[in-house]
Amino acid sequence: MKTLALTSALVISLVGLWTLPLSIAANGIFEVTPNPATLDQLTFRVVNDDAHAIESVVCKYSIYSQGQTDPLRGELKTKLVDDVFRIPITEPVYGRIRIWIDADDGKDRSWSGYDDFSYHLRDVSDPAPALIELNHGIVVRGQVISQRDGEPIAGAEVAPMRLGHHFAYPLWDRAGRTDSGGRFRIATDGADGVEARHSEFANNKTEFWRGNGKPPADLQIVLSPKRQARGRVVDERGEPISGVDVGDSTTDKEGRFTISMSMDQWRSPKSITTFYAPGYQYHTMSTRSLSLGNDRETTITLQRMPRVSGMVVDQDGQPIADAKIQIQEKREYVQDVFVDVPTVNGRWEAFVDENCQEFVLRISTGETVQYSKTHRNDEIAGPIEVSIPVGHRIEGRFAAPVQQEHAPTILLRDAQERIIRQAAANDDGRFTLAGVEDGTYTLQLYPARYEIYCSGTYGSDPLFEQNTKGFWEQKITISGADVDVSAIDLAKENLLPGRIEGVAVDPRNPNVALANGFIYLVDDLERWDTVGNSYYMDRVMTDSSGKFAIPVCPPGQYYLVTSDSPTSHDSENDGYVLVMSGSTTQVTLRRKPEKQQRDFR
Repeated sequence: MKTLALTSALVISLVGLWTLPLSIAANGIFEVTPNPATLDQLTFRVVNDDAHAIESVVCKYSIYSQGQTDPLRGELKTKLVDDVFRIPITEPVYGRIRIWIDADDGKDRSWSGYDDFSYHLRDVSDPAPALIELNHGIVVRGQVISQRDGEPIAGAEVAPMRLGHHFAYPLWDRAGRTDSGGRFRIATDGADGVEARHSEFANNKTEFWRGNGKPPADLQIVLSPKRQARGRVVDERGEPISGVDVGDSTTDKEGRFTISMSMDQWRSPKSITTFYAPGYQYHTMSTRSLSLGNDRETTITLQRMPRVSGMVVDQDGQPIADAKIQIQEKREYVQDVFVDVPTVNGRWEAFVDENCQEFVLRISTGETVQYSKTHRNDEIAGPIEVSIPVGHRIEGRFAAPVQQEHAPTILLRDAQERIIRQAAANDDGRFTLAGVEDGTYTLQLYPARYEIYCSGTYGSDPLFEQNTKGFWEQKITISGADVDVSAIDLAKENLLPGRIEGVAVDPRNPNVALANGFIYLVDDLERWDTVGNSYYMDRVMTDSSGKFAIPVCPPGQYYLVTSDSPTSHDSENDGYVLVMSGSTTQVTLRRKPEKQQRDFR
């Protein structure tokens, strides 16, 4: 038996050279002084630089708290009393609140503000309100009229536009509506343009301005009346195709659709209409090829996408009815997920995108992956028949039962290092790899791992991307009989996850705790996506005393980063931590003040 074990040493390197008022608690974790800046009540005072009277505000907020899966979001329109208002909530008792404030005088002025605060609700007779500074916003005025006759359009929505990383986007939650004279007024914190829309007029119209961010004194937005194009979508045999997405329309059971556009859009040589339906090739055509008018109809023919099909049988040629079929399309720069394919008595059929040259076919029975192979579309001449032999079984068990979230990943590789089987242990710690033919294999166990997130949205497939900070392996030879693997001591082989407990210090004040802050567990500080979002393995919160815990972490060395933001962290680490298998690592995090981060919007 060969074991690649992790180094049995604990190294914690903390950034910062200050002496902190630390004490050792009964549980061994360092404690720091509670943060006096933590609010006792969610009471706030708004201030603006010109002392202009504000009677009411619109407050949007998000509250994050330790142990909470999703933030509590709310919106409150409230009157001010001596510039003060209160958010009337009682739970969660402690957390971090992010607040967005909008206010205007109904005439020519508007204000907006943002801030975030740590809080711990307590009964106090006269809570001191937290200050939120308001900055001057802008007021956009204008009129929306019809291109046909210049008449004003009532009831049109007009929203401020922002320039993003890749494209501009409208903020419809801040939109205003035109009155009977087509006029609108929008109060907002800032905008690069506006977008207008109306259900009886063609596609949205956008107006941008440049310079110092101030809009023109009186905008005029012209919407074009809708013109309709009708058509019918059929397959190669002339049969109608229902459910085809055509622009913002969908075909009915007879394959018919109606889409709306302006004359300018119809005339434009750059205007394209797209047709998409599952199982058919994506189709585009010049919008001008469509006929306008109620008495005309354009017919579009869609070609079927390449199909792959197959059959799953046992070694006697009998269908395996409970086989699970999955396909992953492989494209450059894109990581597609595995998609389940319906099966009927072992038979299956799926469509593969025309732009995808390769796909991975994966077949499982029970908890075991029995077949995983990459196929090329141009090499497939007929159905793919996969025979899953009864073969032999590799039986294994852990020396002691383990919780599912702590159980390692179990893989079997062939002589070419390809993964041919995957298994999961049951509650007793036993696992089975079935249908294995004679030969030499490598059984590998990887510690329980986290998926890698980017702003909490991205996860990789655990079969093909494992934590590589340590693993256990054993060569196995099968020759005409099943194989029993000796009990595996997960603790001895460093295959149990570790736990991190600690306390974080406020980056703005080295003498107090980071109350209700965010701790990011990071494998690589240089992993960012194209818009600057940071990848991380886990994110937890501190409580009102700055304490935090990461209950499950694969053994290895990682970075810990503190932040006020629930969506990102910077590239500076607060501490290095070496997590030991089955052990709890205790750490105190601190950072230099020039490394503090603030996320304003």
